[in-house]
Amino acid sequence: MLDLYDRLFPPDDPKSQRKWRATIGNAIFGLLLFAVFTTWAMIWDIPKLGSLAWAGDVDKKVASAVLPVESRVTRVERTVAETAQTTKLLLARLSMDQIDQLVKRRCKSRDEDEIAYLSREVRRYQDDYRVNRGEIYNAPTCEEVGFKERAK
Repeated sequence: MLDLYDRLFPPDDPKSQRKWRATIGNAIFGLLLFAVFTTWAMIWDIPKLGSLAWAGDVDKKVASAVLPVESRVTRVERTVAETAQTTKLLLARLSMDQIDQLVKRRCKSRDEDEIAYLSREVRRYQDDYRVNRGEIYNAPTCEEVGFKERAK
């Protein structure tokens, strides 16, 4: 520690003055060398050390790399939405067909327990239809499915 103090604040003898000048000169030379090296690294590419990049350049490169991925994600989201819409439509049509078949069976049936069961199933499929289409599907009457009147 005393050596550092002596180098920074030397006594007045010529030998100490030379040491002081050499230390300060080396420090200034080192700082200048560091400044030149840093400037060179920022302006030109340094071989084997890679290159330094400005934050704006990195942002531009990342944005250009992310753009194709974003467009693919948008296409996938659109396809998923279309598929969900088609699936809901198909499920609603299936519910309609099931309701029509159940009504036909209910109109043919003479057993009160079976009629009650089929009515519950019709209501269940009507609920499924409402969930998928957002509207109520009214079950057809026996006449609408081809029967003049319900069997007794």
